Amino acid sequence: MTNLVVISKSELVEIITETLQSHSKQSEKLPPQQEFLSIQEASKFLKMATQTIYGLTSSRRIPFIKKGKRIFFNKADIVNWLNEGKMKTKSEILKGGFK
Repeated sequence: MTNLVVISKSELVEIITETLQSHSKQSEKLPPQQEFLSIQEASKFLKMATQTIYGLTSSRRIPFIKKGKRIFFNKADIVNWLNEGKMKTKSEILKGGFK
């Protein structure tokens, strides 16, 4: 036996809209996806030679993750690492006062 439900077009639109809104709210609750880079991808992203990246990892001057023999880089960590070395401009220094 088949259960058949008849609804109007406006009711269908309302149901679809509520479903989409509910789904988008659930998606907002999920943590952002982390992007991991291989050594080659990190090299391209940073515009540095892979040997330079290996040197930075061996001296622990760049954040990295090591699983077995493979090295990975969290892209957000790399961006934060780059920003740590940011030099303030004269106007930023003057606005911030002396610290």
